[in-house]
Amino acid sequence: MFLHGLGGRLEDWFGFADRLRGTHRVIALDLRGFGGSAKSGDDRRYGPRMADDVVAVMNALGVNQAHLVGHSLGALVAASAASQYPGRVSSAALIAGPFWADRASASAAVAPWARDLEQGRGLVSLLAWLLPALPADAPRKMSELMLKDNDVSSIAAVLRTVPVLVASLRPLSSNALVVSGTRDPLHPLSVALARRSPNASFVQVPEADHVNVVGSPETVEAVRQQLVPKAKKAA
Repeated sequence: MFLHGLGGRLEDWFGFADRLRGTHRVIALDLRGFGGSAKSGDDRRYGPRMADDVVAVMNALGVNQAHLVGHSLGALVAASAASQYPGRVSSAALIAGPFWADRASASAAVAPWARDLEQGRGLVSLLAWLLPALPADAPRKMSELMLKDNDVSSIAAVLRTVPVLVASLRPLSSNALVVSGTRDPLHPLSVALARRSPNASFVQVPEADHVNVVGSPETVEAVRQQLVPKAKKAA
C-alpha cells in the first residue's frame, strides 16, 4: 500500500507501483486532507487518525496484512501505522521521512511552515529548505502549483499535527526499511531513526534529494527485495 507525501495524491505512485504490479497487489490511497479525500482545517482530524485510515482501507478491501511504502509525510504515517497496528503491517518501507526525535523538535521545525500557510506565504520557505539546489524562483512556483491542487487549511492542519505523529512512533522492527538520499536535509533524521532501530534495514542513496530518491534504482530495488518472502531469500 502506497502513501504519498505532503501536497501529493495517490497518482504520484503510478510509475513506482507499475514496477510491482506484475507480482503484487497494488493499493494507493489519498491521505485525508489530500487528493480525493475529505478536507478540513481541524487539527483533530489528522495526526494518528491518518494511520487509522490505512487500516480502515485495508478492512474495506478485505486485506489482513499489507506492506506499506511511504514517502515523506507518507513515510511518517506508515511508521505510525506500523507502531499502532504491528499485526496488520507486514513490512514498512519509509522513504525520506520527517523523523524528528521527539514532539518538541518536530513542533519547532514545522510551526513556522504552518504559520506561513496561515499568513498567505504558502510553502515557499519549506520547499526552499527541502530542495536547496532549486533555482531561486522555483520554490515560489512549486508552492503555487501545490496550493492550486490542494486545500491550504488542510495542509496547515496536517503540518501542525506532524509532532503528534512523531510522538506515536516506536523503534522500528526487523520488517522495516528506511531509505534516504544524502542530499535531503531530512537525511540525518533517517540516519538517527535507523540507529535507534538496529533491527531495521537502512539504505542511503548517494546524491539523491528529497524528491528524486523515490524513483532511484537503489530505492526501487530495496523495496523490491523487502517484498521477497523470507523463505525465498533463504533458498
